[in-house]
Amino acid sequence: MVGIGKKLLVTSSTGAKARVYYGACLSTADFATDVIMLVDFISREEYGFAKGIAFTVGLNMAFQLVIVYAQNSKMGWRKVAIEMGRTIMGMKPALDAWRVAVNEERAVGQRLDAHDEMVMSRIVEIVFECLPSGMMQTYAFLLSEERGALALGSIAISATTTSFVATSISWDLDTSPKKRNLGPDFYGFVMNDQNSRMLTFLAMFTLTTMHVMMKTVSTSLVMCVSGGWLVVYMVVDIGIFLCVKVLRCDYRYWVNLPDPLSLAASFFVRITQKLLTDFTLVMQMRHSYDCGGVGFCVLLVQNQVVCFIAAWL
Repeated sequence: MVGIGKKLLVTSSTGAKARVYYGACLSTADFATDVIMLVDFISREEYGFAKGIAFTVGLNMAFQLVIVYAQNSKMGWRKVAIEMGRTIMGMKPALDAWRVAVNEERAVGQRLDAHDEMVMSRIVEIVFECLPSGMMQTYAFLLSEERGALALGSIAISATTTSFVATSISWDLDTSPKKRNLGPDFYGFVMNDQNSRMLTFLAMFTLTTMHVMMKTVSTSLVMCVSGGWLVVYMVVDIGIFLCVKVLRCDYRYWVNLPDPLSLAASFFVRITQKLLTDFTLVMQMRHSYDCGGVGFCVLLVQNQVVCFIAAWL
């Protein structure tokens, strides 16, 4: 009976469904608050911030469409058109959540299963919409003479969405029976009893939320001092990371793509991994396919130190 109970606990999808649906709701709420803040900036004639938020929303949408095309390109133009239409209408977070909840099988011709597609889409949303939008709104909040509850609420929703999605990514991958079977030395830090799982998820979510807020505020403080300094730092930092990957012959990512597309996709993936580790502390990034254990620890210490330097500046 104990063995059966553990098996049911490991394979149960109740918690996964709840997290997926909650994450989809947060993603939708974050998009809605970004639109509200966009209108608010336009009404206050702060067109620079309005253009910035519009750009992040458009950039996220563009990359979501790229993911949809790459996922369904072998299934015909009709399938691609339908999925792109759903994405443009903002239905992708809910649709991905439904597919994962019902455990939809990967169709012939698709490159990723439902869970991997959802993870990739949510990572893109974090890196190209939630984080830059949150930083711009925090920057505007610090500079503004009138700090309203609407702006503060939008910042809080962006940070919460980012933290919840980042925590869920690490959590779902670590508790996956398939992943634990394939890599027992890496996966399995989440214990199988219910109380431990709940406490672990809350601890991970709290840690990630604090890290997201710290990085968002510190980055905004540097922008208040000099935007040029921030650009130079990020370009040099990401450049060093890419050089290390090239020198270690670890630049190309594992997704099976044609050579030219693989090189471009790997560039995009490696930068995304770097930003995801810097701003959200996703524990999955310590995997050797991603940043690696030593790289993850170095980036963790570096980002903690940089936050204090940013506050001092």
